[in-house]
Amino acid sequence: MLATLSVHSLIRVAEKVADALRSRHHAEKPHISVVAISRDFFDMVLRDILCGTRIEIEEDDEEDVEEVEESLTSIPPPWAFGVSAEAECLENGSISAEFRFVIRRGVRGSPETRGDTVTDPDPNEYADLVLKADVSVSGGLVVSGALVTADGNQICKCQASGVDEPVWLLFFPKRFWNAVNTATQKMEGALKVMGLRLDPSTRSVDRAKYSICLCDDHRLEAVIHDRHLNELGRLYYAMGLYASYTGERLNVYLVNLSGYVTSTDRSVVNDMCKRRGLVYTWSDEQSRWALGYLMETHGRLQFNNGCRHRARWTEHGIVGAYPLNAVVKTDQEGNYIELRDYVVEEEIVRRPVKDNVSISQVLTSEALKIAENVGGCDKAREILSALAEAVTAYIGSEYLYKFQREALIEILKNITANDRRAVVITAPTAAGKTLAFLLPIIVDFAVLACSRKAQPRGVLYYLLYPTKALANDQLDEVANILYAIWRRLPQEIRRLVIPTFGLLHGDIKDEYYETPISYTTAEGKTAYVSVECDRAPEYRPPNCHVECNECPPDFVDFLKEHYRPNRFAIYSDPPNILITDEDMINRILSLRPYKYPAGEGRGYVPVYELHLFGGGYKRCKVCGFVYPPAYEGYRGKNLCKICQSGELEGLTAEPPRIFVLDEAHQLHGSFGSQVRYLFATLEDHIRRECKEHIVKYVISSATIAQPKSFVSRLLNLGEDKIVEISASLSEREEERVNRVHLVLMPRSYTRDNTLSMALYYLFSVWPDAKGIVFTNTLSENNDVTNALRDRLANLNVEVKSHSTDYNRYDLYDDEDRVKIEQWFKYARERAVLVATPTMELGVDIGDVNFVALYGLPETLSSYIQRIGRAGRKRDALVLTVANPFNRYDYFFYENYKLLTDSGLRAKAQLREVIPISVTNREAWTRGVLRHLLYIFKHYCVKDRMCARQYINDEYNIDDVYLMIKRVTLNDFPDIFRQHSFEQALDRILKDLLERTNPERGPVRRTLRYDDVAQHLARVTGRTEILSLLRNLRGFDLQIMLEFPTGEVRSRDAYIFTRKGATGQIVSFRGRYYVINSYRNEVSSRLSEFLGDKGP
Repeated sequence: MLATLSVHSLIRVAEKVADALRSRHHAEKPHISVVAISRDFFDMVLRDILCGTRIEIEEDDEEDVEEVEESLTSIPPPWAFGVSAEAECLENGSISAEFRFVIRRGVRGSPETRGDTVTDPDPNEYADLVLKADVSVSGGLVVSGALVTADGNQICKCQASGVDEPVWLLFFPKRFWNAVNTATQKMEGALKVMGLRLDPSTRSVDRAKYSICLCDDHRLEAVIHDRHLNELGRLYYAMGLYASYTGERLNVYLVNLSGYVTSTDRSVVNDMCKRRGLVYTWSDEQSRWALGYLMETHGRLQFNNGCRHRARWTEHGIVGAYPLNAVVKTDQEGNYIELRDYVVEEEIVRRPVKDNVSISQVLTSEALKIAENVGGCDKAREILSALAEAVTAYIGSEYLYKFQREALIEILKNITANDRRAVVITAPTAAGKTLAFLLPIIVDFAVLACSRKAQPRGVLYYLLYPTKALANDQLDEVANILYAIWRRLPQEIRRLVIPTFGLLHGDIKDEYYETPISYTTAEGKTAYVSVECDRAPEYRPPNCHVECNECPPDFVDFLKEHYRPNRFAIYSDPPNILITDEDMINRILSLRPYKYPAGEGRGYVPVYELHLFGGGYKRCKVCGFVYPPAYEGYRGKNLCKICQSGELEGLTAEPPRIFVLDEAHQLHGSFGSQVRYLFATLEDHIRRECKEHIVKYVISSATIAQPKSFVSRLLNLGEDKIVEISASLSEREEERVNRVHLVLMPRSYTRDNTLSMALYYLFSVWPDAKGIVFTNTLSENNDVTNALRDRLANLNVEVKSHSTDYNRYDLYDDEDRVKIEQWFKYARERAVLVATPTMELGVDIGDVNFVALYGLPETLSSYIQRIGRAGRKRDALVLTVANPFNRYDYFFYENYKLLTDSGLRAKAQLREVIPISVTNREAWTRGVLRHLLYIFKHYCVKDRMCARQYINDEYNIDDVYLMIKRVTLNDFPDIFRQHSFEQALDRILKDLLERTNPERGPVRRTLRYDDVAQHLARVTGRTEILSLLRNLRGFDLQIMLEFPTGEVRSRDAYIFTRKGATGQIVSFRGRYYVINSYRNEVSSRLSEFLGDKGP
């Protein structure tokens, strides 16, 4: 079992990770809570004083390794830290400001710190300091400040005031001020520039008021050593407090002014000048340490004597407090604002409310009344009563969740209705959405099969998932749910009332391949079961390491009866439940059919696939191969072309009763816009084939905002035809888990460096952790995977990558994506999976106790899905490492409660409308082309001559012309003719008819299916038709990259145009390659696509 920590322990773990990242004991500098020197101050004030007019550069034949590493892993930290807050103050009101920080003073080996012998194991010496200030806003701004030690000893103090001007308190060591005092005019100019950067509203102020606090204290000095521990000089720290009050806005900031160096070695000053104020020293451990930073920064504003801040949290974020390089924590009374640059927050994850009506009562009463509309089943009550007992035993409760019961009733009503409708279910991750739509499917099928006295033929229920990983996972879940119910039913009814099922997507192969089903044994082991497992041990799937006798023997019996394990089995005997994706629907309707080898010398034979949506078809009685209904058989003798022996039998598949679109929030943008037209074509086909049969829908997701509006746009359906079911959440203490959030932003190092260090500390204090790291792009995935493998190697943590760089067809790697998913799902501890967004959906990746986000996704919906991979059954940690160079990340970092507070997050998500354009011209054009190809395919399977051409994949141009002559506007659903598209569609059809006319002398008299597709698309200028029509996810051209290993991967053209020039670097599986050349056809195709002269 995976180790479980309490919420209090998780908070301690998060705090320890944050403390380690901000610790003063980092060589170089900490990862967070760092304030660097102001380069404005250095450039405008100190450069002339220290550097003069030129910098002497010493010749050095050897490259500085530390400098190279720093340039690759470091980023410049901010130079100010504070907040702008809305405040109201009565007379005599005041605010107390306090900033705590640490400065580094020296290292071991310094005579000042070690004496004659080295006895202190701490390699550094530090000064813990506090800058305190009292700010009065009555009758003007008065700021009194002091720099003190952590134990309360005052170092120096001063005071400044202004009427409408901002004020500065500047804390200088005397040695520093003596040098700057000769350049006060430059200093005033620098203060003005820095003040404008901190508060642009002071632009009209001629000069800033300031007061100098002279600090005669050695604690503001640091000793500089070389590699041999020889003292080279001293660095003197200077810092400032900036304050302004305009109207009702108070600004208070801690500023690191700069460091001043004194040294007899000119190279020390030269190095500082080259680095614009940054200075390094060395320890006797040969480690380089940065000087000049303020570290472990922390601030607090206390509002006193009638002063109150007006900061508050809303669904828009923090209002009334605007932090700079910090996050704020406030109270509701307006008494204080706390500043730090990371946050640890606890989130309560509530479970849905349980129903108060038993499952037995729901099925034998409410569900029975609706199911009786199917008619003809004299054992409906008996069947549903047995089904209720089985479901009760499976879920271990007599009650469903309330939303599951509501979904059961509404979906059954939807199925039996006489008009086009949809039910949309919204419920949190891991709340039981699959059972919510699967149970009414089982009930409907049981009553339907009972009324027919036999199992209905054909795919009656489609479960559509937007990714293959999710479809693979749902196959296991559906199989285990059905098996758990099947084994608890009486034998005389179990075979009749449990539907058959199968999985079909691009990775599912032919009859020589079987997708195994995962099963968890009583001992908690994971078995992978196939329909051949009972023959002999050698028939077990290769990734199954469980003895055959540990699996229940009836599980194989169940699979043999109800599971269609491969593509051929699905085509030959369609399952009642088909788990698939929108891409497969697109390919079956419009694109090139799947082909099978016909035998020696007979080439490949396209299999007929449209029967999966209902209607007639022919099937070989011997081998089971499927043909179009109009096909007359091999050589016209009603024989199978594959086996040449079996006769063809005519069969009819029933139409689908419902389509379930799970994780439907993914259907946005170009994907949703294209799916909108795809379903219009699908419904048109079903109406043609199945006597005006009406398609019904179930939409499911954890994160759809404004669900009715979304479904209305997606399905072109009125909102009055949509029923919305939302899961209400329980307030009961025992029905909740907790997530602990650690939100931070790297200040000194690159994100991959900070993330890898954070996980290093995480596994150091929590060795049994197991988690998933989400990245936003493929290149980020490769970078993070490499960084984590390097950093975590000595902790024995296994790190693997899950991305499109790994798939089933790789012959060069023994771990494809499916194997990686299975490895991670059942790994016990010390495992990290680095994943792209494909894993953010409802994939069951087993128990994980932490999730890390390498940058924020583009939507809150995606964020909710990602953190939903943890905290499903137990308390979990969520680590968010925001991107400091991304405005979107910066917004959510500063407004962190929109991430960590489920109530505010839900309100913010309501404003996140998923765009599905109903007027996008490119989506419409591709929809028209797909529909034209569908019409051609449908025409061929109905026409005797064309059906023969369909089997041979060789079409006569005269037949193509005949089909096009029959196409009219009425062959297109209404959705294609709205929004002023009707005239454009009419023009396309006329141009197509003219260009296809055989009298014009086509180049070839016969065409293959792909040639037909190119021909139909030519009138719209879409020469790259097949790659464009395959791509439902975007509107971009696909460019294929061929790597030295022989592997080929596609990239969108927009990525290629930015990163695809000769000599540029691309990543693949954690390795980096330089683009050497591109083929001429790529250049010409890209030129045509972009409408310019090419790359």
